[in-house]
Amino acid sequence: MRRDVYSLSDAEWNAFVNALQAVKASGVYDEFTRRHMLAMMQLTLLPGETGNRNVAHNGPSFFPWHRSSLRELEIHLQQVDPDVWIPYWPWEREGLAWPTAPIWGPNRMGGDGNGSGRRITTGPFVGWRSIIYSNGTFVFRNGIVRRFRTTVAMPVWDGMSVATYDVSPWSNRSNRRRSFRAAFERPHNLVHTTIGGDMTAGTSPNDPIFWLHHANVDRAWATWQTRFGLNNFQPVSGAPLGHNRDDVLIFQEAPNRRISDTFNWRAMGYSYDTLETS
Repeated sequence: MRRDVYSLSDAEWNAFVNALQAVKASGVYDEFTRRHMLAMMQLTLLPGETGNRNVAHNGPSFFPWHRSSLRELEIHLQQVDPDVWIPYWPWEREGLAWPTAPIWGPNRMGGDGNGSGRRITTGPFVGWRSIIYSNGTFVFRNGIVRRFRTTVAMPVWDGMSVATYDVSPWSNRSNRRRSFRAAFERPHNLVHTTIGGDMTAGTSPNDPIFWLHHANVDRAWATWQTRFGLNNFQPVSGAPLGHNRDDVLIFQEAPNRRISDTFNWRAMGYSYDTLETS
């Protein structure tokens, strides 16, 4: 049961952090960051098409790709502690007050970055080493970088009343009035850029807030699916490889998981404490 991060007791939060630290120490966590970067670099353009649709973003695979990654990381965490689940951060409720929200406390995620390098200096992840992509290769860098845009409000969920999952041209050019996926990807992006720092890079999973953010994104998709249909997904065909209903998800730990395998989150082994009703 994935729960609101604000509902976790100190003991539950500490168990989550301890499991995350163990997966980080094993090297497995960095592989998730590496795959996310590779996915962002792998453009998926049709002949003659321009744009930045890639394996995991700006196209229909956006929600399925991240749902699959969340569950894969969660399974690794549960191999350390079977009682741990990835909590979600309900950023759509935070508004302009988000920089002082409890999630950034020293006993939770830690706060904004400090100094010229904007490394975080509080919280349980201060000692982390980040894996970044530089000059065509992956290298390590000490610390997690955050650069809060404190004058920008956290967005609200968008597109939740749009009954169609996605529309041609299956990209960031899709009409947001007709495409739930295109409409919702926009506030998702804003959360990344508003937190800033590592969250703005293709290696954004370096900051563990990535997973709490995306658990909330996944909860939004589950909410939308509850309203408009579990199998409501477009397209069946016609999009680039990796974005059609029965295409295999690219750069995932599971080698043969298809987009259609992700539609039923409960069948994947998890649920949410609440889905939004309005």
